Amino acid sequence: MLAIKINNLIKKFDDNTVLKDISLEVENGKIVSIIGPSGSGKSTLLRCIANLEKITAGDIEIYGHPLVIKGKYVSHKKQRELTNDMNMVFQSFNLFPHYSALDNIVRPQMLVEGKTRENAVEVAVKLLERVNLYHRKDAYPSQLSGGESQRVAIARSLARSPKMILFDEPTSALDPEMVTEVLEVIRGLKDEGMTLVIVTHEMNFAREISDRVIFMADGKIVEDGTPQELFENTKNKRAADFIKKIL
Repeated sequence: MLAIKINNLIKKFDDNTVLKDISLEVENGKIVSIIGPSGSGKSTLLRCIANLEKITAGDIEIYGHPLVIKGKYVSHKKQRELTNDMNMVFQSFNLFPHYSALDNIVRPQMLVEGKTRENAVEVAVKLLERVNLYHRKDAYPSQLSGGESQRVAIARSLARSPKMILFDEPTSALDPEMVTEVLEVIRGLKDEGMTLVIVTHEMNFAREISDRVIFMADGKIVEDGTPQELFENTKNKRAADFIKKIL
């Protein structure tokens, strides 16, 4: 089953075409990493999949159900239903500064899903334990390290039991020593069979964790293959030069 199917996607900001005829399929339960130079459209593609940006033309299907057909979106109600199956984790964490780590997970459950505080706290505690942060449940974002903040953000995204998580450079804002703890949490999600789409500059991590790796440049998918094909046997000079430079 396909988690994501995209055909001939185009995204423009005024006269600037950021995504150029993108076609992509992501199978359910697979890990796809997207790499490429800054400005290549990687994050914009994620935001289009998550329905945070409206596309200019093309088709998007989520778990076999159309989100956009030839540039025309389904009803707002249907859009909400489809996007309930996915969550997005941002590089800047996006935690609420006036809530503790616990309440950053509790409050959205109460406001969006209508859960009681008791039920929401039960879920939040389990998720903080899962990302090894229960001991920091009362800390506010200003008191958390970057790695801790990102793990809280991941825990918050898991509170709605999504089928798929989109990661937009989840380690780019972290000090090097904080990267490992976040990547370990993502590895754990892979072990549970969740569908993950990860925009990342962590080449070794992408090579290790991914079922497929996509290389983007200039708003296009230039290369798409297994980690071995992309990192060891790519025939595309642009991709080979980028990988060599980063590694």
